[in-house]
Amino acid sequence: MKKIVLLSAISFFIASVSFSQKIITYDFKTKTITVDPEKVPPEKFVLEYNTTYGLKITNIDTRLYSDFSITPDQRNFFEPIVPASFKIPETAPIKDTIGTNLTAQIENKEQKITDGSSSTLKEIGVLGKKALGNGVMNIMNVIKPDKSNEKEITNNIKSNLTKEEQDRLAKLIKQYEAEQKMQKKIADCKTLIEKLTENVKSVTGSFQEIENIKRLNNQLVSILNDYSLSPEMITEELASHEQNYKKFLEQKDRVLPEFNKNYKTFKDDYAAFSKDTNVISVLNADLEMRMSVNALVNSVESMKGSVDELVKNDGYSNLTESIQNMIIQLKNGVFTDISFPDPIKPTKDQMFINIEYNELKKGKNAGGNAVACKKTLTFDVKGGVQIAFSTGLMVTTFLYDRKYSVYPSTQKDTSIIKKDKNHNLFQPTIGALMHILFRTNHSVTGGFTWGIGANVSAISNLTIFVGLSMVLGREERFILSGGLAAAPVDYLKGKYSLDTPVKTSDIDQTSIVEKAFRPGIFVGFTYNLTSQKKEESGISVKGK
Repeated sequence: MKKIVLLSAISFFIASVSFSQKIITYDFKTKTITVDPEKVPPEKFVLEYNTTYGLKITNIDTRLYSDFSITPDQRNFFEPIVPASFKIPETAPIKDTIGTNLTAQIENKEQKITDGSSSTLKEIGVLGKKALGNGVMNIMNVIKPDKSNEKEITNNIKSNLTKEEQDRLAKLIKQYEAEQKMQKKIADCKTLIEKLTENVKSVTGSFQEIENIKRLNNQLVSILNDYSLSPEMITEELASHEQNYKKFLEQKDRVLPEFNKNYKTFKDDYAAFSKDTNVISVLNADLEMRMSVNALVNSVESMKGSVDELVKNDGYSNLTESIQNMIIQLKNGVFTDISFPDPIKPTKDQMFINIEYNELKKGKNAGGNAVACKKTLTFDVKGGVQIAFSTGLMVTTFLYDRKYSVYPSTQKDTSIIKKDKNHNLFQPTIGALMHILFRTNHSVTGGFTWGIGANVSAISNLTIFVGLSMVLGREERFILSGGLAAAPVDYLKGKYSLDTPVKTSDIDQTSIVEKAFRPGIFVGFTYNLTSQKKEESGISVKGK
């Protein structure tokens, strides 16, 4: 039971430590930094000494930056925004000449029949005048006489025309009647062909609108995967395609039903066209026209097949959504996040993170390739201790050489020793100090100090300093110190006493003092020799 409790406690501790890990987050879009789980304001970007942090870079716009890899973890996070396979096959432009050629063919045939009929009628008129005389003439009476004068006209033809001319006239009349029937068939066929070609134009128009939608999709796929485009070029492209997309949104609910409606109308009209006896007669007599009609039908069926393929499996509705999403991506960018796999632990005065990446701005360099860039994030570190050295001026007090004088006493053969008045209460000293400072990241940092110095007036006299220090300012250039000092100074020998009568013969006036370490107080103002040499630790986040 105790083991279970112990294991549970250990697991809880590990989970707590893992959960509480702080994350340094750099937002690539806004260029701002936060430290989670607590949101740290910009003025307090300070890391804690020997504390584990994670690193996360968010909102990397894949339109503008190439794929990242993070040293030492060479993970490639980047995937294309839209797979190239999302491009939809486009149908070759439909040739409008098929319908135009067919119309021209029927019109040409109609003209030939008309011209032939006129020529036949003219030759009938010549023979009719010879048979009936110049004053009569209604050419249609020759071709189809009235019952009232049919006998007379027949007799005149036999009387006034030779046998060969009579046969020729009869043949011309039959030819003319056949031409008139064909003219009627061609006219009917022409009407149906014109109707059919108009239907094809309607089908083609609807189809081209669908093709424009497919083309818009494919253009967006290309743009979103073209990392050579600068933001300015993307904006220009977006303006164009956004207008196209708005137009598409206005048309999308109309285009497909309209195409299907036009296709059905064409099929119905073609069914009637192909059953018409006049059409059958005309087409059977003209192979070229028959081939043109087949080409026209095949082009319509090709368009229908392309649309059916697009609509299959909800392709048309998905296409609408995909274009909308790509417009949004193109406008707002496609962002991704990456996390540095290894923990970061500040152990120096400052922590830096170098983010190296490739910026995709076409034409920025000679080859038009990506431009290498670097962003450095620098953090001060608080907590732990740091060692600093400084040198400068110290002022001490109570550490001066005492001077004494011997005066006759009121008693016979005795003298007394008196201390002379000292006018130099403060002694200037040049010294060097070592400081153990606590990292606080404040304008004033405290710590402990010790060091040595030399009296300006007596270089040989070394002074020892022990006390406290304050480092002033963010740059930590100057240090104010204070505390206890100790130095050897001239002091009355121990065998003598002040103001006490002593035999004059016992006083050696040339040697009444000796060197002795005495305590004092010091205040120092020194220059920090290590302020410009802060120790740094850091990592580099590198792009390929």
